[in-house]
Amino acid sequence: FRYMKGIGVKSNFEQAAQWAKKAMEHGNSLGQAIYGAYLLNVEKKRVEGYHLIQKSADSGNAGGLYMLFHCLYYGKGCKVNKDTALKCLELSSYQGFSDAIAKLKILKRGVK
Repeated sequence: FRYMKGIGVKSNFEQAAQWAKKAMEHGNSLGQAIYGAYLLNVEKKRVEGYHLIQKSADSGNAGGLYMLFHCLYYGKGCKVNKDTALKCLELSSYQGFSDAIAKLKILKRGVK
């Protein structure tokens, strides 16, 4: 996560993907979501990436729910489903995920 966001280290999505894949292989659902995002956005393996993100969200992971929101809201790797996307965003924000809280505030103000 730190490599993806550049927290305390230089942002490096390739490095983030390597660590996320290792974390995913050890059952970490946030790692699963991050690796899914890498597949979706960098490798352009949209369906495979979407399914990993969906599995992470299905486990209740706040980061996975937030990433699933993006998939469903913008049609990344799946069909657009804004109703379900907003439910994912709300569930993520209820868990205190700061990116989800900020996005929810923006959407409630009518800014896309």
